Amino acid sequence: MDISVIMPTYNRKNLLEITLPQILNQDFEGEYEVIISDDGSSDNTSELLNNFQKMYPNLKYIKSKERKGPAHARNMALNISQGKLIAFIDSDIYVKKDFLKNHYYIQKENNFNIIVQGPVITTYNWKEPWAEKFKLRDISSAFFATGNVSVSKKLISITGFFDENFTFYGWEDLELGIRLKKLGVKLVKSEKVIVWHLSIPPDLTNLPYLLNKERERARSAIYFYNKHPTLEVKMMIQMGRIYKIGNFIQRFFGLINEKNIEKWFNFAEKKGYHTLSQIFLSGVLNKVYLEELDKISS
Repeated sequence: MDISVIMPTYNRKNLLEITLPQILNQDFEGEYEVIISDDGSSDNTSELLNNFQKMYPNLKYIKSKERKGPAHARNMALNISQGKLIAFIDSDIYVKKDFLKNHYYIQKENNFNIIVQGPVITTYNWKEPWAEKFKLRDISSAFFATGNVSVSKKLISITGFFDENFTFYGWEDLELGIRLKKLGVKLVKSEKVIVWHLSIPPDLTNLPYLLNKERERARSAIYFYNKHPTLEVKMMIQMGRIYKIGNFIQRFFGLINEKNIEKWFNFAEKKGYHTLSQIFLSGVLNKVYLEELDKISS
């Protein structure tokens, strides 16, 4: 087996209906499998996947009895994977038909001893995601981000799989990246493996959920730092006074907060300043994250 594609999912049936056909209909001439690892979905994901399996014999579907987080879901898939190369994408990622071919070609040129990572473009256009162009906010400095990355099964077996102590949201892929970097593995970035992240426009009626997600991310960040107490990780998780100052400025010197974000967000949206509304919201979410980070670490 040449490639194992690993996609964790949780209650994303509507997204899988769009993204699955793309990854299952690749122009890659080698042998590959797609493993969907379900973290205990309660929607009709199982029914959808069972129907897809009737058409695609290279599609494997496994499901956890309870929700244990993306690290556990990816590890379940890794345990049954047969590919020499592992390609990680998320269930909300839309790929081109040459996605696997390009990942494999770049890896083969480097004897499968590297990490290959490509751009991830965020879009709200689910009908024509490829029409979305690369934006400033799509820039990522991540060394190993599972939205679009490939690495050999051999290398990931040496470092060890994902740390399942990351039961909260975030950081489990970046932590594995730190271990790969310590092993001396190099990162190659390529625009030939570009993908699109099918996103849902922010809904402020769901603000409590978004804020709680940031608090969970902070708890995971502290675990990450305690495991790798380095300056690099400290900067990655935004631990330090400089990040609080930057956030204070981003929120118009503290004027915008979680109590009045709806007013500011709607103001920017009505004026057609969509990027500005995103800046406002990300500033408030980051404020809550930094406060939780400070609370836990002090």
